[in-house]
Amino acid sequence: MALASAGALQVMSQTCIRMIKEYCADNTELVESYQPMIDLIHQIDRLVDIMNGTSYSKGKDRDVERINEPRHRHIFELFDVLRMFEEWKDECGGFNDKFVTAQTYEDLVWMVFGIAGVASLYLKDDKSLVMHQGRSGSDVCEHFFSQIRYICSNPIMQQAREGASALSGAIGMDGASFQFSSKSNSGNAAKATADELMAPISITNK
Repeated sequence: MALASAGALQVMSQTCIRMIKEYCADNTELVESYQPMIDLIHQIDRLVDIMNGTSYSKGKDRDVERINEPRHRHIFELFDVLRMFEEWKDECGGFNDKFVTAQTYEDLVWMVFGIAGVASLYLKDDKSLVMHQGRSGSDVCEHFFSQIRYICSNPIMQQAREGASALSGAIGMDGASFQFSSKSNSGNAAKATADELMAPISITNK
């Protein structure tokens, strides 16, 4: 979501928290009223940072690591987010217009349990293996299909197959179809190769 004021603003961000606090600066009652929203924004902003797996972004150190042990601190942070949503759901009396949809809540639960499951089943206590949690999303597939749409906006099955073949063959698995797209809201983000995006869990560099 974004607020159309003096430019776009990500609602679930530290910038939005600062705006709320500035708005409530001279009114103690307002601060107390907005505190649950501030807590929610902070938790979701932290969730996004952890799931992106990028520590330094947009000039800020986000205190994020790639998860490298079963009981990594980020796993506990992710479960803290789930705990907050569970408390919110209980206060609302379940899934209704005061809470998020059941599908959204289920997506959140399985996202966290998926990361925790991979960590507990595959990572080691000696931190010799590392998981890039940012690869757990669907960006790679989305960019691949966006490239096919660029070749032909409304392809039939044969044209889609030809487009996929061209992207994965002639261009190569390390070509544009498996790199991050430059988006208006991400600036000139560094591109990643197919190896970086799709490689399995690897041994930590020493």
